[in-house]
Amino acid sequence: MYQTSETTEEHKFVDTIKEIKNAEQEYDNLIGAAKEKADKTLRNAKEVIQEENRKESEKIVEKKDELLRKGSKDIEDNVKDITGKAKNDAAKIREKKLPPAAVAELVKRFVSEL
Repeated sequence: MYQTSETTEEHKFVDTIKEIKNAEQEYDNLIGAAKEKADKTLRNAKEVIQEENRKESEKIVEKKDELLRKGSKDIEDNVKDITGKAKNDAAKIREKKLPPAAVAELVKRFVSEL
């Protein structure tokens, strides 16, 4: 009977060791799965962040291009206004004529200075 009691105790001890090993294995599996899930979540988050950064960069480039186009158009409009005014001023100056007496006086002065 003593041997049976000893065998039973040994079985209990071995069973306890097996339960501990199983618990440790389950713990390791849970930790591994949690790490994999965390890594996957982190990779997904990085991908989302990269995509958002790319989209924001595109928006910035589009806005910059829009502002450059607008600035370029404003400059072209200003140049057209200035050249238009210059043409009008030139036409007005061409229309003005000196009276013949003033032309004769200018010619006289010019010739006398030679």
